[in-house]
Amino acid sequence: MTITQVAEHCGIDRTEVYKILPNLDIRRVGVRGGVTPLGRLIRIERGSLLRLRGEPEPAPPELPRWVTMQQAAEYYQVSPTLIRRIIAHEQLDARRIGTSRNIRIDRESLLQLGRFKTWTP
Repeated sequence: MTITQVAEHCGIDRTEVYKILPNLDIRRVGVRGGVTPLGRLIRIERGSLLRLRGEPEPAPPELPRWVTMQQAAEYYQVSPTLIRRIIAHEQLDARRIGTSRNIRIDRESLLQLGRFKTWTP
């Protein structure tokens, strides 16, 4: 989920979402480098938000073993162009299928993209 989606889901202002970020599982998705070395787009795990609110957690979406570029882009709510750039920076494990131009992304690589643990004292 994006910051805006979390704010709408919780019925709070976007600035309030940044205050509860340490309690949520977040990902930084994007190409490393630039201003933020871990990526530029913040994505919040839906399950951690629902646990924080005390709501039941839905079943995770079923992804095939090898995911298409479009499926990967929809999963993180980004453009396929950004997914291509992430592959070019070797942050995703991707393969060409046969002699075609079709690119498939490893599901486990996709699920681990941008995941990092936040440290809280």
